[in-house]
Amino acid sequence: EAVTVRGRRQHQSAEREEPQEAELHSEKIRADQPAGFGGTGRAFFFFTGRSRDSAQILGEQKRSSERNRAGVIEALHVIKSMAIALRNDLIRGEIDSLGDYLHQSWVAKRQLASGITDPWIDQWYQVARDAGARGGKIAGAGGGGFLLLYCEREHQDQVTEALRAQGLHRMDFRFESGGAMVIVNTLLRKARVAAVAHG
Repeated sequence: EAVTVRGRRQHQSAEREEPQEAELHSEKIRADQPAGFGGTGRAFFFFTGRSRDSAQILGEQKRSSERNRAGVIEALHVIKSMAIALRNDLIRGEIDSLGDYLHQSWVAKRQLASGITDPWIDQWYQVARDAGARGGKIAGAGGGGFLLLYCEREHQDQVTEALRAQGLHRMDFRFESGGAMVIVNTLLRKARVAAVAHG
């Protein structure tokens, strides 16, 4: 499949002090089991009910990598190696390893910044793992929002009930080929209603 260069980014080398320029690529991968991950497959979201300051988390992560902190650099290498291994498995149609890669990547990601996780998130994740989830992560920068889990179908009801008991809400989703779209902009709607009311 085609490989597209999306842009360039400054990153810090683990061996050298000066920043180096790295090319960023995106690659289309045709897996043999495209329906196995999303929708009614093996992945599902839970809303934590908590917001986070993603800019603060990403800022701390950037500063740590620029200062060449050993733990952060090592964690970034782990995340990169998991992504490469997952790519190779998906090309072969081996989707079952996704949960394990998610788990290892999440364990590494927790080392990138202090706000990525907290005792509540750690507890929810462990509850999900104990109930049968293979792996997962907090979507985005971390710190709150949505908990993404990978779980075989036969354990999903048990995981759902365990997290509902913790106050989390399961959110259904599906993949969309059209990219990011605003479905309902409630803030804009409220502003229009207010304008009409004061008109």
